[in-house]
Amino acid sequence: MRVSYDRQANAAYLALADVGPGEDVRQEVTETGLILHFNGRGHLIGVETLSPTVHFPPELLGQAVHLDGDGVLAGPARNC
Repeated sequence: MRVSYDRQANAAYLALADVGPGEDVRQEVTETGLILHFNGRGHLIGVETLSPTVHFPPELLGQAVHLDGDGVLAGPARNC
């Protein structure tokens, strides 16, 4: 499990599994605004949110890989 957090874009992604090259991914938006990602076999492989401080606990965001707004790795998130 990996978490990435982009504070500038106000987005976070919780990766539960890797996606193979050329593998289909289907997205489903929930009523609460979470975007669920499923692989071609229907398995949940990730959860995306555009409201990370609402949907994910601060402890999880604190452990996330921090991205700089352009999706570029900037190091661990701080002061979440």
